[in-house]
Amino acid sequence: MSYLSYTEGYKSGGFNTSGDTANPDGSPGPGTEFEDEEATAWELGFKGSFWENRARLSATVFYTEIEDLQVTSFRGTTYIVSNAAELTSQGMEVEGQFAVTDNWELGGAMAYLDSEFDDFKNAPCTIYQTAAAGLDCVQDLSGERGPNAPEWSAAVYSRYVHTLANNMLIRFDIDAAYKDDFYLDGDLDSNTLQDSYYKLNARIGLAGAGDNWEVAVYGRNLTDETTYSYATDAPLSAGIYGGWVEEPRIIGVQARYSF
Repeated sequence: MSYLSYTEGYKSGGFNTSGDTANPDGSPGPGTEFEDEEATAWELGFKGSFWENRARLSATVFYTEIEDLQVTSFRGTTYIVSNAAELTSQGMEVEGQFAVTDNWELGGAMAYLDSEFDDFKNAPCTIYQTAAAGLDCVQDLSGERGPNAPEWSAAVYSRYVHTLANNMLIRFDIDAAYKDDFYLDGDLDSNTLQDSYYKLNARIGLAGAGDNWEVAVYGRNLTDETTYSYATDAPLSAGIYGGWVEEPRIIGVQARYSF
């Protein structure tokens, strides 16, 4: 199957309620209101099954333009939403699965993403730029990569199931994921750059006949990578950064029983 799609959409605008955007008399000041975010997107894709349905492959290329992109920045006491002029996001994704045998399956996915601010002359400043230029500081991020947009990402997995005596099952699962480096905050502060990383997960489980019970040992992030889901500076505390740390290496035991 192949397909081509074109879509248009928008995200409603709104108002910031912070005192940072109000005049001394309480009337709305600059930055109080932010506009609708509008997007247009093209996508061309393919999905297919091969080798007597033992293999599946899908691939997609996409192109998206966003105008008046809503960008959130931290002002020390609250978050402020403003509009970037335009961002283009384009790339490709490939995903596949293959049944090596009746018991063994392999799979993986890979994505390439080119996400760039086409025009963003009123971007929020980093803490160091603000310290040098004042609270009204803005920077020009036109031509820069957007936040939370790794250029390359990939994942692979292997799953094996074997029948033992008395129809018990033993399951082996292992998967690995990779992400390129990317910025965690909208001001593209170099201190919020998440380095590229690999993560490895594994699991081995023993299940009873009929699969009504299972005991398993598992490990997540076995490479013990330190990664963050978000990070930002603290404008009221120069030199301090806050971040949401994702889980470190986790090793555990699971058990389940179905009545």
